[in-house]
Amino acid sequence: MEINELINPGVHNIKNELEYESGSVVFKSILKKYTGSVTAFAFDVGKSLVDKVLPFNTMIQLIDGNAEIVINEESFLLSSGDSIII
Repeated sequence: MEINELINPGVHNIKNELEYESGSVVFKSILKKYTGSVTAFAFDVGKSLVDKVLPFNTMIQLIDGNAEIVINEESFLLSSGDSIII
């Protein structure tokens, strides 16, 4: 039986939890509760997620690389270590 959520309590390095896959978006559930969730994603160059409207705020923390985040048609360029709240 595979457990998809990280063990709690425990020290974790999210950068080491996922590996990039060519042409793919890879994700892993870090924490999942009825009040919200935390999910880690690894994107190959040129890959993206479709637009979503969620009932709660979303925080994006860029761990490695660079990303363009578009919110309401406004573009934000993030680098490793940057975060943004939607």
